[in-house]
Amino acid sequence: MKFKKLTFLLIILLSNLYLNAQINSNGRDQNALQNPVIIDKLIVLKANNISISNQDYPTKDQLIYDDLIVTGGISVGYDAIDGEDFNFKTITLKENNVRLYFDDTSVDGGTFPNNDWQIVVNSNVSGGENYFAIEDYTAGVMPIKFMAGAPANSLYVASDGDVGLNTSAPGLEFHIKDNDSLELD
Repeated sequence: MKFKKLTFLLIILLSNLYLNAQINSNGRDQNALQNPVIIDKLIVLKANNISISNQDYPTKDQLIYDDLIVTGGISVGYDAIDGEDFNFKTITLKENNVRLYFDDTSVDGGTFPNNDWQIVVNSNVSGGENYFAIEDYTAGVMPIKFMAGAPANSLYVASDGDVGLNTSAPGLEFHIKDNDSLELD
């Protein structure tokens, strides 16, 4: 009897692994758009104090063919941990090279814009700079870069469009508050 139960459990486990492999082999199931499936589901089979789980085997990426709604926080990255403390943060990107990449898939040379952009946080070089930047990924330049430690209101745009440097109350369209002399080059 014990042998029959183990054989049955092994057949179910192998069938599940085979099904996941078939679904994942080409990245998605042929009928996935018509019949969405949950990939990489956890199955634990128990009999006679023996436990077998498909969680013990490496799995492939998950593809979700419908909207994904998360009512709690999200932590993404190699350094995300179980039990993450979100403390009013909705999304946390957590790893040693944080990047948020915007890949515009419009056809190159077409009439739609297709430039790619990236938000970059800190240098990826040992001893590099600490900053927040917006990178024109296509051109390979960072037109906007805020260094860590910059004073409050280093750059301030008021609701009427006035721009202040070192002031949160620009009185002119472009207002610079500085104790030193101003030099334009």
